Amino acid sequence: MKLFAITCCLVAFGATAQQVQFKVMSYGQEKHQEVGVIENDDAQQDTTSQRYWLVFIHGGAWREDNDGVNGFSPTVEKIMSSSDVPKSKIRGFASIDYRLSPCNEEDQQGKKPCPEGSKVQHPDHILDVRAGLNELQEKYKIDSGYILMGHSAGATLAFQLLMGKDLLDGQESPDVPLPKAIVGMAGIYDFPQLLKDFTRPFYNLFVTDAYGDDKAVQDKVSPSKFTGSYKEVWPGNNSVLLAQSPDDGIVNFQQRDNMQAKLEKDGLSVSLQQLTGDHHLVWKEGTQAARLAGQILNQVDGQPAKANATQA
Repeated sequence: MKLFAITCCLVAFGATAQQVQFKVMSYGQEKHQEVGVIENDDAQQDTTSQRYWLVFIHGGAWREDNDGVNGFSPTVEKIMSSSDVPKSKIRGFASIDYRLSPCNEEDQQGKKPCPEGSKVQHPDHILDVRAGLNELQEKYKIDSGYILMGHSAGATLAFQLLMGKDLLDGQESPDVPLPKAIVGMAGIYDFPQLLKDFTRPFYNLFVTDAYGDDKAVQDKVSPSKFTGSYKEVWPGNNSVLLAQSPDDGIVNFQQRDNMQAKLEKDGLSVSLQQLTGDHHLVWKEGTQAARLAGQILNQVDGQPAKANATQA
């Protein structure tokens, strides 16, 4: 029986998981600068086959933590209890939290109060993601043997990693290995398009709170508008999976379509998966994200992707 080591207990790899708890490491001194890890101890003994870390970046419009590192817990639980996910290919799980941008109580639209520590702007979010990956590299030598899974703003950050240090406004950041694959779930990839398609004040507020009101900057940081070539900055046989739900009332298909067009223009192959449910269901419930994880794990080994994330 394969076991994953976690902080308080051991969860049987093939059993139904009732609770997941990450081992949390700090990569900085401020609130939210932490990364959670669940390690597959058996994988350390197996040097004959490729195994991958599944690394998650949460969304939340750069202003909410979406349960921080624990936002990945429902997905991990579903993976542990699934017979469809190739768990033998998993080296471990990691979940990166990051500092948040200003959040005004009046524009929370009746949701939970703004989290503490909401004060930073770009490029601090991507600097934190890079620092979290560097922590994983130093502690676990993830190299390029990891799959980056991002939801909403987390998907933005996943592709901003590929865009390199030009996004960092001259700030120092360690070199970090790039992933073997990226899974973007309900991602935001084109800020000008988003603000054109959604005119409610909330959208302009969270974009300007995170990236400022300079339209040139908003354009520069949009992954679908990257002026370089993704194939050149991310060489090799890498995989991309973009997932979107027709029921998503927060992010529309145009975001996915613009990102797909840019990636394919640059010579990358893109798999598209259809989700069901609202914007947050994929990470809150975990079943669809777990299936996406299973699909990308098979895909990096050369197996074709399924038609949608609701397939077993």
